[in-house]
Amino acid sequence: MTLAEKDRWKLGRGWSKSKEQDFATHMQIYEVIWADRAMCGMWAEVMEANRKSGRTIDHNDAWIAATALILECPLLTNNARHFAEIDGLEVWNP
Repeated sequence: MTLAEKDRWKLGRGWSKSKEQDFATHMQIYEVIWADRAMCGMWAEVMEANRKSGRTIDHNDAWIAATALILECPLLTNNARHFAEIDGLEVWNP
């Protein structure tokens, strides 16, 4: 999901080829985590927990939260309020 959001961001901002290449080079230090059955199950849990509590979460944000929960790592975001009510999720907002 994060890669898809980045792709949309670059299209919307009209990134130059050199900026795209610089970003691609930078991203080589990160591992891409692909969705598997465990990730899909965690996404469903995040979505359902929010529905039951009367909160809403964007589908995209639920994928990002599910990834952090599966990896048992904090989620770094500038949109902490999107993730504030997810049980067990540690959110870092720089």
